[in-house]
Amino acid sequence: MSAFPTDILIAKTGGREALDRTSDQAKVLLAKTVLKRIAERDPAALVPIQPDMRNTLEEALHLIELRCLDLAVAWRRDVRSNEGIEFRDYCSLAFDIRRMLPLGETEDARVKGAIRLAAVAVLGDRSADIRRYLNENAWPVSELNSEDAGWTKLVLFRVADAFLRVVRKKNWDDLRAVADSIASLRQSQQLYEREYLQQENGLRQIAAIELVAFYQLAKAVEMLGVFVGKGTPRTALDDVDFHLSRAVKAADSAGIIELALLLRWLSMAARVLIRSTIWHQLAAYNSKMTDFKQALTNEQQTRPLFELLPPQRDAIQDVMHTGNRAVVVEMPTSSGKTLLAECRIIQTIVNIDKAWIAYLVPTRALVNQVSVRLRRDLGPLGLKIEQATPAYELDVLEEELLSSPGSFDVLVTTPEKLDLLIRSGAADQGNRPLGLVVLDEAHNLGDGERGLRSELVLATINRESPDTHFLLLTPFIPNAEELATWLDDERSQSITPSLAINWQPNDQMIALAYPKGRGRVWGLEVKPLHVRRAHRAPIAFDERVTIDREQTRDITLTQAKSSKLGVAAFVAEALASRGSSIVLAYSPTDCWNLAKKLAPMLPDKQSKRLTLVREFVKAEYGEDFALHAFLGKGLGVHHAGISPEVRTLLEWLTEEGELVALVATTTVAQGVNFPISNVILSTHFKPIRIGDAFIQGELRPDEFWNIAGRAGRLFQDTLGLVIFASQKQDDDSLERYVNKRVVELASALEQMIEDTVERGWDLDLRRLVRNDAKWSSFVQYLAHSYRKIGDHAQFLTDTEKLLKRTYAYHRLSGHQPELAEQLIESTRIYAEQLSNLPSGVLTLVDSTGFSPESIIDLLRDKESFSLQADDWSPSRLFRSGGEGMKSLVGALLRVPELNIPTIGGGDGKSIASMLEMWVSGKTLREIADRHFADVPDIQKRLTECCRTVYQTLTHQGSWGIGALQSMSEIADANLSKEAMAAIRSVPSMIYFGVPTIEAVLMRSLGVPRSVSVAMGRKFTEATDAEPAPRLQKARAWLERSSAETWQEVAKESNLPMDGRRMREVWRIITGNQPL
Repeated sequence: MSAFPTDILIAKTGGREALDRTSDQAKVLLAKTVLKRIAERDPAALVPIQPDMRNTLEEALHLIELRCLDLAVAWRRDVRSNEGIEFRDYCSLAFDIRRMLPLGETEDARVKGAIRLAAVAVLGDRSADIRRYLNENAWPVSELNSEDAGWTKLVLFRVADAFLRVVRKKNWDDLRAVADSIASLRQSQQLYEREYLQQENGLRQIAAIELVAFYQLAKAVEMLGVFVGKGTPRTALDDVDFHLSRAVKAADSAGIIELALLLRWLSMAARVLIRSTIWHQLAAYNSKMTDFKQALTNEQQTRPLFELLPPQRDAIQDVMHTGNRAVVVEMPTSSGKTLLAECRIIQTIVNIDKAWIAYLVPTRALVNQVSVRLRRDLGPLGLKIEQATPAYELDVLEEELLSSPGSFDVLVTTPEKLDLLIRSGAADQGNRPLGLVVLDEAHNLGDGERGLRSELVLATINRESPDTHFLLLTPFIPNAEELATWLDDERSQSITPSLAINWQPNDQMIALAYPKGRGRVWGLEVKPLHVRRAHRAPIAFDERVTIDREQTRDITLTQAKSSKLGVAAFVAEALASRGSSIVLAYSPTDCWNLAKKLAPMLPDKQSKRLTLVREFVKAEYGEDFALHAFLGKGLGVHHAGISPEVRTLLEWLTEEGELVALVATTTVAQGVNFPISNVILSTHFKPIRIGDAFIQGELRPDEFWNIAGRAGRLFQDTLGLVIFASQKQDDDSLERYVNKRVVELASALEQMIEDTVERGWDLDLRRLVRNDAKWSSFVQYLAHSYRKIGDHAQFLTDTEKLLKRTYAYHRLSGHQPELAEQLIESTRIYAEQLSNLPSGVLTLVDSTGFSPESIIDLLRDKESFSLQADDWSPSRLFRSGGEGMKSLVGALLRVPELNIPTIGGGDGKSIASMLEMWVSGKTLREIADRHFADVPDIQKRLTECCRTVYQTLTHQGSWGIGALQSMSEIADANLSKEAMAAIRSVPSMIYFGVPTIEAVLMRSLGVPRSVSVAMGRKFTEATDAEPAPRLQKARAWLERSSAETWQEVAKESNLPMDGRRMREVWRIITGNQPL
């Protein structure tokens, strides 16, 4: 590395480490300022900077910026060189310090200070931070009166205003203002320029040259604004550089040193602004990518996207490299992984003729969220985005969709559902290849049954579709490269953008909060926790800071500290003024208790959005349901005991900033896919299921950081706060917890094998699957492969090849080869069992999701659940008190994969009755009052009812009934096409809680259950019977449906809610023109 003049100066002042410490001091000032604003409930409060500290900051800033100028030439030559990276790092340090200092004492100084601040932020890849700064603080450029201000000052202020708006680009209003500012300058030029030059007398030549510099700058900024918004002209980088170079030369020739230096900063920042745009980053791909860029920047977009974040810029080229078949992208939470996936999807569609894409997410909620996002972004390109419900069965509507040529380009679903579609053959699109599989939240591969399903479906695709590409998206994991080489050891890449390592959407602080005081006079303090991390560690210091001043309270300090739930409630109230918080609790009961403590502390809150959701909650649960009252305070409760529709609405309210706090269980919160200002933890434990019981287990480090990473909204929150509620002032266990490292991503199957061997058991797959249902997925993988190979001897020959496709074998063969050999031998022994199975069992394994052992057990007892074909009809099956459903449920209780909990007498009668009520349209309130009448508290009663309905009935119930249908001889019955379609829709009726195919269709498209039957009838009456997939026809019809149609449907359904309001709810749930 070359020597620079500043090397000696930096060495004399303590080296780079001293400058880093000064930067850290500036960050501490930032955190203290935020905490002071919280404590004083004043968004403008400031922590005074002592003179000594100010001198330290200013001296360090001066030295850092000198260093940046030393490195600037090398940076221009190669931004990825060591000097280029050092330049970026120093600019980032400069931003940390400069933002904590006053911009200037005068108007002129403040404007120039704002330009310098914006420039170092852009150059230090801190664009998110400067955009947030410009949003949060008073606009630094004052409005000037054209007649009173001097011409050069007017030019400077107008150009500065334009440049800062290009940096902020909050929306199209900013970019339009850029054009307006420069246009107004041209209009004013004729009025003021001559007068200005005449007043300068002997300095007229210098004044003229200064104006030349400003005019060149104005032209460059104008062109910059046009390119950021429209991507034209393509030569903008050279054109802007040309004008700014002339401006610098003009200032240099006139000896205007301050202006020349300012222009140099501007010139460098302009290059980064251009290179950061989607126009530059996504150039020269294909016409669809051009359409994509235009869609993202469309002036009708509420939040147009003009630039890529630093991690996206660093990763995009590698993601788009078609030579990489298996790509693992590891980037922090909120860094824009979905956009990278969208780019790869477009490239796949263009490059692979007739290809379709599978986009896999772990939960039902994310299926809906991602589908909405992809339709919004990719729909304008003509791409068809569809979703398959996470239910483990295939209904007639999905069959229509999958069997219709070209009906979709991207299918969003869960790994479990795709596994079913592949094994049953439903995913076979004929001459349409599966071009790409995107696995979101890929770190879940190590997470129990869900992770095992994901691993095995990828293994199946990799073996059966060798040309399919894979894109895995995950937060940081230590062994991402190993994950990539598992899928393809020659054409794979692990992408960890260097910019991502040191990037996050905002600064963070992790702390514990506790009550402090005496008697009834007490407040809240926080103690920052020190997190040891090599890059961008959370801000920490050794002082304790007040966030809620001591005052007389209704309860004593002892009472306040009696539970972490209470402490978390007080913390949530203290943070209420700075944006939405998510407050984590262990269980639904804890959620309700915490919310009850928090609600009285909050003032009433009203808005159109809150009122709409309150109306829906009232219609769903009744006015006496606590959530209805909580929403009147801007407070939400989110857990498995609340319907998916209400949870979606609560997430929407949180994302829109309508909720002060969302109280959620730790397990549900892991699926949160939107940023919030604060994360408050009353616990860092979650329930872990062991057989039929639950134990408390810590959130894994990757789970904790995935939640903590949501703290701080991009472009909106300067500091993301993660607060542990504590009953005491010190808790060393918390500091140890947050410093636990994310471990290597292991295979769930690998962990099962290791656990079995550690217990001294043999890898006897037949015995293992009979004693523990978690082995079912693996033996199903083997059974499917055995059926596909079709020859016993060939299977034995190919056993190692088959197992090599699993992530477990890939790891074991490298780390524990003796276990890999045991797995091969165990698989071959199990193959002997498979070879002796009765005809048709392997096919049933693929269609049901049950192990061969479970299938055999059910077939032996088939008489107990055999129904006549007519008895499968929905009208008979769901008839109140019917025997058919009882016999089916009785059989399902014995299936280990379903693990259906006992309810009522444990004989299945209660579950059968709940299924009948659920499908026939009874409300959740009616089901709760009938089957949970022994629970006196209405919240607990409805919570238990909802958990049973949405976890047991809709999932295990629909899955199990669908499996029993596969084992029945219904197909041989002499039934009409309509009757057969109705019978085959029974599992979906259970999943959605409706009694007709038309209602299933409406529920598949997000129509609330309470109006789906009547809406289904309306659709049938209003449309013809053309063979196009009904899902797509119905979606188009719903989008065109009038308010009057919804009003009529609401009346037909006896809905205690205005139909037009229900239409708004549907629009929000589906992401279609939200309120």
